[in-house]
Amino acid sequence: MRYSSKISYLNFLIIFLVLSGTVRAGFLGDVLNNLSDNIGAIPKITPSPTKDQALQQYIQHAALTAGYTPHDGGRLMVVIGNMGNHSADFVDGSVVPIAREFDVEVLHLMNSGAQLIEFTQDNKSYSADISNSSVVCDSNLSSCKQVNLFQRTNPNKSAEEIGFIVANILFYMKPDPQTILSKIHSNLHSIAQIGMNGKNHLYIFFDPNCSTCSNDFNIIQSNLKSLKKLYPNVGIYWVPTDLFGQEKSTGMAEQALEGGFAAMSFNFTRFNQTGGLFGKSNSTRLNNVAYNIAAAYYFALTFGVNGRQLTLQNLNLPTPTLFTIMNGTLVGILGFPEIPKFFSAINTGGI
Repeated sequence: MRYSSKISYLNFLIIFLVLSGTVRAGFLGDVLNNLSDNIGAIPKITPSPTKDQALQQYIQHAALTAGYTPHDGGRLMVVIGNMGNHSADFVDGSVVPIAREFDVEVLHLMNSGAQLIEFTQDNKSYSADISNSSVVCDSNLSSCKQVNLFQRTNPNKSAEEIGFIVANILFYMKPDPQTILSKIHSNLHSIAQIGMNGKNHLYIFFDPNCSTCSNDFNIIQSNLKSLKKLYPNVGIYWVPTDLFGQEKSTGMAEQALEGGFAAMSFNFTRFNQTGGLFGKSNSTRLNNVAYNIAAAYYFALTFGVNGRQLTLQNLNLPTPTLFTIMNGTLVGILGFPEIPKFFSAINTGGI
């Protein structure tokens, strides 16, 4: 069917909305194909020789229409849709901004149902639905490849779930580890241990709902004076997370960040008595907890823990999980090791 070159008022309105960015990428397939005869600046999407080329063509149209500016020297993660059962607010409000804090570019393209690309193979025509998929491209959009973010069967939409998805993105984007390491101290949302502020940092990723963490915390407080004297170069930073993936843990971690050391101490000194923090999650600090989770998972995937490498399929960290820099390399440890030997190694800056 041919379209008249005369643009009706309705067509003009739709064209204006697309070009101004008001209409999101969810409408791009139909809009680009149906109105391409009338919009000379946006060529019509036609069947491509390969699936990768069809995917790249789609991404180029969608990204440019969404306002993305291509540039050289990097990579771009394009998320199409809402990652399965997640909402747009979940992706736009948490996943994308947290991922960007790790120096990676992420572009979220909304959709409204199936997003089809057409291509040919062995002289046959095919179509593929790329809705709710992820694509890694060169930042100049010259090359794109679809990737499979590891999907959980039952996403819980907690801070832990946000951090897990960001860790997926980082796994494929592979930001420079040394750049990330240089930003650990300023970017992590942590609570400084009073009395232990040495130059060699130990980061303790913990869940406020963890009895083992409570015991470790109270042991350190009980021996604080002697630890400070024996290991003056050790600085301890408690990093609240919800590694248990529970709403209660998420809220407790948020409250710990809100109240600082006093709130954390209140939680752990009363943990086995009347109970500590209540754990109701309704705070703007949710993304801070999610960032901490993403950092822990990123460290485990990149540097390993207890000398072994983790994968997305077995990415399950106990609490507490400890990270420290030894001889310029990040070292991950599951659970608290023997304090004298461990603190002595941190104090001297090497293992």
